[in-house]
Amino acid sequence: MQQKYKIGVIGGGVNSTIGYAHFLAIDISGKFKVSSGYFSRNKYHNKLSHKKYALEYKNYRNLDDYLKEENLNIDVFLLITETHSHFEILKKLKKYKKPIICEKPSVGNFKEFKIFKKILNKEKKIFFPTYVYLGYPIIKDIREILRKNKIGKIHEISLCMPQQALTNKRIQKVKDWRKKDKEIPTLHLDLVVHLLSILKFLFPRIKIRKINSKNLKIKKLTHTSLFWLETNNDMFVDVYASKYSLGDRNSLSIDIKGSNGRLRWQHIKPEILEYYNNLGTLSFYDRASPSLKISRNELYNRYSAGHPYGFIEAICNYYLDIFKSLKTGNNNIFNIDDEYFIFDILNRSIKGK
Repeated sequence: MQQKYKIGVIGGGVNSTIGYAHFLAIDISGKFKVSSGYFSRNKYHNKLSHKKYALEYKNYRNLDDYLKEENLNIDVFLLITETHSHFEILKKLKKYKKPIICEKPSVGNFKEFKIFKKILNKEKKIFFPTYVYLGYPIIKDIREILRKNKIGKIHEISLCMPQQALTNKRIQKVKDWRKKDKEIPTLHLDLVVHLLSILKFLFPRIKIRKINSKNLKIKKLTHTSLFWLETNNDMFVDVYASKYSLGDRNSLSIDIKGSNGRLRWQHIKPEILEYYNNLGTLSFYDRASPSLKISRNELYNRYSAGHPYGFIEAICNYYLDIFKSLKTGNNNIFNIDDEYFIFDILNRSIKGK
């Protein structure tokens, strides 16, 4: 039996939004195992989390005690705390010679990002920010289609992610830290970064020539943002994110228009890629379509086409890609240099450049 990588988790306890999704994805992947965790500073939540994840409970006084005690029993660290706490924790982790998986984005602002990127380069640390929508195989297939120039010269890209989390009846359920803006609006760190990661993933060589943006706010909290990006090769990109779109739970979509075709993908139909040819005729590709080589890969198929994927499985696929990268030493998913693209845009949008 192949030995699994032992993961030490920081954050991601029972009171976490995304923590349990990571735990399930790790289990499904079969390549990793959660061996220990400092799930919460709250003793009660920490104890409940150990019970939920079927781990022996150990009451560490603080994160430093946990790292000192468990370091030798861990192969990889997983950081799933709130974004604005990442920087200080990542600085603590730098002295341990272990790869780090970190829930996106890596830090909370451009200044922290530049400092952390220097640390990674100096220490030669292996680092994986988890932009989990990149785990959907069809998004990988879209990149291959674009790489092979199958829809011609791209002239327009639309990336949208409307949600309803901040509408009146639901805002009470939103965690407090998500209802406060700092230098970079929380909406940008939460949703816009996902859209920009998809843009960078699909177009690895893209360079942004000009940025225009507009934010809508209620009580100083940004709830909706629209970015217009002009690229070095005359593509027009619009990026729309909202948490104030009533009726949208998570209507993430990708729409790419070329001179010889068009591609559309919607998160609510994750296994269907819409393809329009140069006559405007619509075809549907799914996981079993011969044209989608990556989606058909055995690595990403836990059951046959017709039995749809879910978000947990997309995260699982991300962990499989991380496993492959750890084995080969080659990070082909999304790395700190790719993430620079995101923080550069967010920083320039603040300064109006």
